[in-house]
Amino acid sequence: MTQETTTIQKTSKPLKKHILASVIAIFFGLIWFVSGANGFNFGAMIMAAGAVWFLFTRFRIWWHHE
Repeated sequence: MTQETTTIQKTSKPLKKHILASVIAIFFGLIWFVSGANGFNFGAMIMAAGAVWFLFTRFRIWWHHE
């Protein structure tokens, strides 16, 4: 009896949590931006930070992919 080999992706759970958190930041930044809650437009800054966070995390996942 031989055992079959299974290929898995070893992307760590913390990086997946970072992806989720960055998407949430983008979403709430967009909501804040559209609502126009203040003149400084803090929502745009949150949205941009979430997008940078998302892209950086995707790069880390790609870089450490085994």
